[in-house]
Order: sequence, then structure tokens, then C-alpha cells
Amino acid sequence: MNISILSAIRADKPRKDGTCVIVIRILFNRKVITTESIGKYIQPHYWDDIRRCVKRSHPNAVVINAAIINKIAALQKLMNKFEIEGKEVTPAGIKNLLGGKDPGADFYEYCMGHIPVKYCKDEQYGTRVSYYSELTKLKKFAPTLNFYDINCVFLEKYRAYMLMELKNQHNTAWKALKFMRTMFSDAKREKVFLGEDPFLNFDRGKYQQGQRKFMEIDDCKEIMKVLQSNIPDTLRDVGYYYLFMCYTGFRFTTATSVFNYDTHVEKDKRIIMPGQKKGNDTNILIHELLRPVLDYVRHHKISLTSQHFNKYLSVLGTLACIKTPLTAHVGRHTFGGILAQLDTPIEVAQKLLGHKDMKSTEIYFHT
Repeated sequence: MNISILSAIRADKPRKDGTCVIVIRILFNRKVITTESIGKYIQPHYWDDIRRCVKRSHPNAVVINAAIINKIAALQKLMNKFEIEGKEVTPAGIKNLLGGKDPGADFYEYCMGHIPVKYCKDEQYGTRVSYYSELTKLKKFAPTLNFYDINCVFLEKYRAYMLMELKNQHNTAWKALKFMRTMFSDAKREKVFLGEDPFLNFDRGKYQQGQRKFMEIDDCKEIMKVLQSNIPDTLRDVGYYYLFMCYTGFRFTTATSVFNYDTHVEKDKRIIMPGQKKGNDTNILIHELLRPVLDYVRHHKISLTSQHFNKYLSVLGTLACIKTPLTAHVGRHTFGGILAQLDTPIEVAQKLLGHKDMKSTEIYFHT
């Protein structure tokens, strides 16, 4: 353990009578973390810097030195809690332990245990993947992390790291900080973390709604023509799964990993899937454009990362002469655009897209 506990006097802050207070300093990796007073004062010439105690010539040397020894022993016993409880030693943890608070829980350990339990449903697969990805990115910035290490200064530095070093967009950084706030809220509720929530005083900013890029129905039909031509099997798989997203509004992970025909198709007429949030269940009629796509997806499984999926999709877009740069998420936006194209009531479109805020749905109808 890299903790040192040493006695000293505050010679830099003498009282009017020239006496100085005796203190106990706690150092972590040779850096002073905090200072504890023992409530005793002496003239500087009575202090032995080598032995770190009061010289015998002082009339109360025995009593004061005993107080020093007892204070150091009490602090050492307190510091041993880190080793006994197997917790990571951090400067913030030391301060909070001295203040009678929890020395701190490991942020990563908590998240790895909490995420698969809270987000255990099949339809929450995408959330789990997203959160694990956020943890991986955060670990590159801070390999070890205690809840008490995360304060407003840390959050500002992490945001700057994402925007300047990783070249993340504003919304990407916003989502990363939103993930951390969710973990903090859950840890506070479960009393894993007993300190102050830094997000109470930290402004994450707002999610910036940008212009949505999506295709029209005729573009989807052009892609179908390419899929019926002589192209590699993987490219064909990507194309059908992409159209599946265009006609259902499913995100990449939902379409490729969560959806199961036998479980989520009712009487071969409707796709019904429970949503991640109450009231956002998917209930889509299997129409004439969706049916051939659904039949293909039912019998062809795909195993690609979203990055590789988008690379194949870019090739497919070129073959179909689609001007809009294609990504998996453009498929979901296309679903919103098609709903607007078909004059779907905006309240119905909101439910089908699973939007909590009507403003997110209105973007498609105002384009």
C-alpha cells in the first residue's frame, strides 16, 4: 500500500505566541493528501525533525508524544480498511474514509456487475453492447477509477478528451456522459456510492438534433433490384437486413441479434416486440414490401460488426446509385421518412419509432 503517515509541525503557520500545531500528514505515493491536527501546540525549537516527535526537553514531551503515537495508530488502522475490504486506494477514497464515508467503490467493477443484471432482457441487448463500449472507451482515459475520483473536473477533462483526442461528435460525448450519470444514479439508489453526485453540478449540455438523412421508398426498391442480381452472398445479406431496418425502424443490434421470427412474429401477420421502455412496444403490420425481406432474414443469419456492415452497405449504395451515404442507422431514419411519406398520423409514427419526445418524430414530417 502506497500510504505513509508522518507527524510534523506547521512551522509555516505559527500562532501569535510563536507556538505551532502538531499535525499528522497522510501521503499517497509521496504526495500529501490530507493533514490531521492532534490539537497540541509547541515552540518550533522543541520539535525533532529527524525522529518526528517532541524533544525530551519539553515539559510535556511524554504526554504529547503518546498522543502522536495513538493518532498515527488510529489512522493506520483506518487505512488498513482498504486492504481488508480489497478496495482500490485513491486520494479521494482516503479523504472520504477520514470523513466517515465509504472509502469508495470501483466504478468499473460496479458497472460490470450492474449492467447485465439491469439490462438483462433480449430487447435490451443493444443497450448492453452500447454501455460495454462506453466502459472500454472510458478505461482508455482512466485505467482505474473509483466513484470518488469522478468529480466535475474529471468530467470536464473526459469530455475534452473525447472531443479533442478521439474527435467524437458532440452527441457522442453527450451519450458517454449520460451513461456515466445513469450508473451514478443507480449506484446512489443502491447505496453502493455514498458521496455527492457530481452530475448535480455538472452541465452535460443538450442532445443536438441534426438533420436526418434517409431514403425514399423508390430508393428501397432500387436496392431490392440489386439484391436480385448476381452479387456476393455477404453483400446480399447486408442488403436484406438493411431493408429490414428500413421497413421496421429496428436499430442494428435489434435487427441482427435480437429479432427472432418464431418469437416475435404473430400469426405471420405482425411483428410484435417488447420495447426497452414501457409503452414503446413494436407492433408492425407485415406489408407487401416487408414480407419478402422478412422471409429472407428469417432463413439467413448475419454475423458482422456494425463497422463491417456499413462498409458493405456503402458498396451496395453505390451499386444502387443511392446518393444518400448509407449506414445502418440511416435505415431507421428511412423508416421514419417512409411513415411521413405515407401520411401516417404523427402520433402513430411516434409510437412505431419509440420516440419519447414528439419533437424527434416531427423532424421526419417537416423535411
